[in-house]
Amino acid sequence: MQTSNCEQQLVEDYQRLFRDDLLTDFTIRVGGREIRAHRAILAARSPVFQAMLMHELTNETKSGILEICDLDYEVVYELIYYIYCGRCQKEIGDIATDLLIAADKYRLVELKNHCEKFLVENLSNENVCQLLILGDLYNAERLQERAVQFILQRPKYITSTPGWDDILKQHPHLVTRIVNHFDKVGFFGNCSSAFDWGRNDYFKNNHTLFFSIAQR
Repeated sequence: MQTSNCEQQLVEDYQRLFRDDLLTDFTIRVGGREIRAHRAILAARSPVFQAMLMHELTNETKSGILEICDLDYEVVYELIYYIYCGRCQKEIGDIATDLLIAADKYRLVELKNHCEKFLVENLSNENVCQLLILGDLYNAERLQERAVQFILQRPKYITSTPGWDDILKQHPHLVTRIVNHFDKVGFFGNCSSAFDWGRNDYFKNNHTLFFSIAQR
């Protein structure tokens, strides 16, 4: 219990350090707004910040300012809050996908895992294809695996969504992953006399037929 109380006090102290801008020496600019921070804490928590701030010749080290143009203010604020406190200040909700991208960019493994867990728990017919693509782009293995399972449990609905068309046209290698998942559980062995399911080109051209058989 004593350890728990000490940990909670530490979180509160770092939270106050961040929110009250106490002795800050670094500025993060995003969306026309500023977030004040401490170089030492950023470097201690993120390998990316460490590499950036340990070199005297980087623009960020010289100016004490980091400009972020590819993320929204709300996402960056939550990211920095997590760096200080080791937890999110609120439900990540609508920013979960962008926060996962930010966590991957700054190599915050625990935050990335937290976002991944949230997205896995909130898979739906409408978002599963985009989340499979997200997981693939940012090496979120658990998200990819659960998204594949989700698709294979609801093929009739998933293949009628715009997200499925996006996978077929822009990310055909994900089709191979779905095929391999079925092969791993022995589905293709039962169908090999009728179709060569192992050929990805055949599957891509006949995905509707595949899912109609998979539902029987």
